[in-house]
Amino acid sequence: MQKKIFSQNPVTKSIWNKKFTRKETGEEIIFSSNNIEFRVAKATGAEALIDLNRYTISEKQQKILEDKEIKEIANKYLKDQFPDINLKEVKFMKIKKIINAIGRFDLKSKKSLEISSQIANYIVIYQRIINGIPVIGPGGKIRIYLSSNGEPIGHSKIWRPLGKPILVKPVLPTNKILRIFIKRHSKDRVESIKVVRLYFGYFAKGRYTKQKNLRPFYIIGYVYGPNSKLVLERYDAYTGKFIEPPKEKSGTLKIYKMKYTLPQVLSR
Repeated sequence: MQKKIFSQNPVTKSIWNKKFTRKETGEEIIFSSNNIEFRVAKATGAEALIDLNRYTISEKQQKILEDKEIKEIANKYLKDQFPDINLKEVKFMKIKKIINAIGRFDLKSKKSLEISSQIANYIVIYQRIINGIPVIGPGGKIRIYLSSNGEPIGHSKIWRPLGKPILVKPVLPTNKILRIFIKRHSKDRVESIKVVRLYFGYFAKGRYTKQKNLRPFYIIGYVYGPNSKLVLERYDAYTGKFIEPPKEKSGTLKIYKMKYTLPQVLSR
């Protein structure tokens, strides 16, 4: 796989057939050459390719690309670079834009004098669909990264291979899940709770987590008020059981003394 990446992929064209290095961490195998990095997760086979010199970096933009053009470029990359993917399982989700902004500040008036922004990269995101059912969660996604002029500069893919179905049974309806949600929060000491998201689908975990099967879940997103951040909860679609989120791992961290370099501030 890595040989194909470093000899045929358009992202790596500048270093085709040149030597690359290989190193391992606890979670990944990393292949790199100059500014190009290709990572493969040991637990899932998820991959990520990126040109570090071009990601999040604004380049001189020749023209503003229309969404149709961006999708066409990404679709071609998808078909050319992922022959192992069943295209019937791929659904376009959205295009995200990474924007670089530069501003000037007047010390006397305490006001911004000028703010300019430019598109650094486009990210085209695809979602996996299995027999009409979406795959939700951090997995089951392909992201294709493009420069501001529409050149591929990388991708990421979390796309686990599927075996045969091992269980067929009815899932709980949406209204039943919502009643379970209401009961769970009936004693919350808040004025109101507003459900703003409701997802149903097979839940795929992230790139570093092993997963033996794809099960259907509901994800409910809610807020406590206008200033509350979005909270997501997951419920088993068969039983309605609330799934506790994974606990954060404890560890030790060093404390670093910061070295500050002040940018030049313009004033009039």
